[in-house]
Parts: sequence; structure tokens; C-alpha cells
Amino acid sequence: MGETELELVHRHERSDVAPRWPVLIGAGMLLLLPIGVAVTALLLNTLWAEPPARPSPFPQETRGTAVPRLQVQPEIELDTLRAAWQERLHSYGWIDRDQQLVHVPIDVAMQRLVQQSEQAGQADSQQDNEAGDE
Repeated sequence: MGETELELVHRHERSDVAPRWPVLIGAGMLLLLPIGVAVTALLLNTLWAEPPARPSPFPQETRGTAVPRLQVQPEIELDTLRAAWQERLHSYGWIDRDQQLVHVPIDVAMQRLVQQSEQAGQADSQQDNEAGDE
């Protein structure tokens, strides 16, 4: 109530921050930034650089190196391969003539396997019955 006009006008802080400190801090940051980048680049190029490759102890022959054959039409070649597999699964043929080893169609092989397991099961049950009779 006893406020004068002068007191009403000046209701803020009367002293400002000295401009010297923000300017010095900003200049210091601008100077330290390139120094930090330079130190980081130096570390990356020296300490963490990949070591040079050692020469191979094996002789290096560049001529006569086999180059893999590229597939011109991989889909057709895959179909041809699968057809050959299917033919092998469903046909008779020799694996080794000297040892008289053959391959049979898969259906025939499965039927023979079932028959052999049934015969083995019957033989086991007969032996169990004979052992139980004694």
C-alpha cells in the first residue's frame, strides 16, 4: 500500500549475468568439439584399426583355379534333379555289381520291411509261447 510508482515499475531482478561467462563457455565448447572429434578419429585409425593381413604360408597358384559353374536355369535344373531322384526311388538298379548290391523301388522296400517285421514278431511270440510251456 505504501508502494510508489518507482517500486511498481521495477519488480524484476536488477542485475544481469555478466556476458563474459556464457561467451567463454560457448567458445570453450566450440574449441573442444573439434579436438574431441580429432582424438576419436585418431583412436579409431590407430588403436582399433584392423591389423594387416599375414601372407599365406601356402603357395598361391592363380592359374588353374576351378571356377564354380553358374546355373543358367536353376528352376529347370532343380526339376531335372528331382525327376532323377523320383526315378531312382521307383526303379530297380545296381548300386555295386561286384558285391551284388541293388536298389529296389521304395514301395517294394517298405512292403518287404513290413513282412520281415511281421515274421520277426511271429517268431518272437512262438519263442515266448515255447518258453512259457516249459
